[in-house]
Amino acid sequence: MGAEEIRTLLSALALKSDDLELRGRAAYALDSDGKSDDAVRVLAPLVNLTGHDDDTGLPCLCKGCLPRAATAADSAGMKFHRTFAIAGNRVLHFWMLEDQEHDRAGVRDSVAAALRDRLKKGGKS
Repeated sequence: MGAEEIRTLLSALALKSDDLELRGRAAYALDSDGKSDDAVRVLAPLVNLTGHDDDTGLPCLCKGCLPRAATAADSAGMKFHRTFAIAGNRVLHFWMLEDQEHDRAGVRDSVAAALRDRLKKGGKS
């Protein structure tokens, strides 16, 4: 998706800020274009399901820590990239292995599907 298409999505979102599908499309487009921080700002109105975690060896991606988190990190000799998955009015930010970058959309879709399924079940494992 090009810069003009992203601008069009953002303009439409400015007019329809409660359109969750449009918000998701805009965030995914920004992220795919390498504008991860802009995507995070678009996602800010959603409920961030990512809990605070400071013992994983990777930066925390909870609501409070996310603005300070880099888009890439290393842990235990592995490289990770920050991404997210959306389910309705909720977003889950997570670290994805750099080796999976070629299938970023597929990983996000898989996480989003699992998240939707879990939410349907009332959040129970």
